[in-house]
Amino acid sequence: MRNPSSSIFSKWSSDVRQVIRQIIDMQGNNVSGHLNVLNTSVTHLRRKYRPIEIDKTCVTRLQVVIPLTCPTKYADLLAQPITTEELLSALRSGAKHKTPSIDGFSLEFYIANWDTIKQDLLELMNQMILHKKNHSSSETWHHTLLKSKGDRTANGYRPISLLTTEYKLLARTMARRLRHLLKDRLHTSQFCGVPGNSILEAASLVRDVIAYSESSGSPLCVLTLYFQHAFDRISHHYLLQILHRYGISEWFIDRLHALYKNTTASVQINGTLAGPIPIQSAVEQGCPLCMILYALCLHPLLRTLEDNLPGIRLGRLTGSPPSRRIR
Repeated sequence: MRNPSSSIFSKWSSDVRQVIRQIIDMQGNNVSGHLNVLNTSVTHLRRKYRPIEIDKTCVTRLQVVIPLTCPTKYADLLAQPITTEELLSALRSGAKHKTPSIDGFSLEFYIANWDTIKQDLLELMNQMILHKKNHSSSETWHHTLLKSKGDRTANGYRPISLLTTEYKLLARTMARRLRHLLKDRLHTSQFCGVPGNSILEAASLVRDVIAYSESSGSPLCVLTLYFQHAFDRISHHYLLQILHRYGISEWFIDRLHALYKNTTASVQINGTLAGPIPIQSAVEQGCPLCMILYALCLHPLLRTLEDNLPGIRLGRLTGSPPSRRIR
């Protein structure tokens, strides 16, 4: 029988640009040779995804800036079984022609055989969300490394995740449900991923504020914060604590936790799979939930800045959500 991993990773291993012949470890040593490169990369990724220590006092302070919400407000929406319509919508909204995970089943396979497998697939999805019975392949993520331009260090290779289609369907469905919460709670402070907000509006607001400063002669400081490897720096403990403050039910948080708990990764380097690598931190880039979970984690910091820094207040119509401040 054909080795499934050879076909899945063929487009990566056949491209000479993806062959890692040398790599610089975290001590600055130049490492060469297949096994040495492999071991250096695995060691780096194990360190990258190890648990992140957090200051509990700081977490408490960040939780306080999030207004309390009735714990049952989103319960009915988040805890209901997945419907056929939700599952079909998750299938249709997935990106096409993507490399599948180790099981070899692509999104196109599920779409082409929808009429045949829809009942079994729906039962599987509900077993995963209602009873936390994740498929074993969903608990093992498969990474390939993509090199950042001009950076030959181990940290310069970004792991690209190849997640199973079942995992992505479940995560996409959960993400769609959480968007209602984002629309209620994050509408005034964030643009990415929030229904009703557009990145074009953010650019327009910055442009208008700069124009106002120039025309009125008001001093202005525009501050840009860059979070390096932002998705990788999310503590799972912090994530779970913050989600409670938003009024998300313990039931749903427990299901989110189940997606990350006991998860490991293997990494493909020069055609070889190596691991396991425990995933004990981070929200995985490529997971449909990652942007929403990151936005919820970032929101307390943005609220703290809004409450403590002076800025130009942008008014809204009466009855609209509170106005934004642009720094």
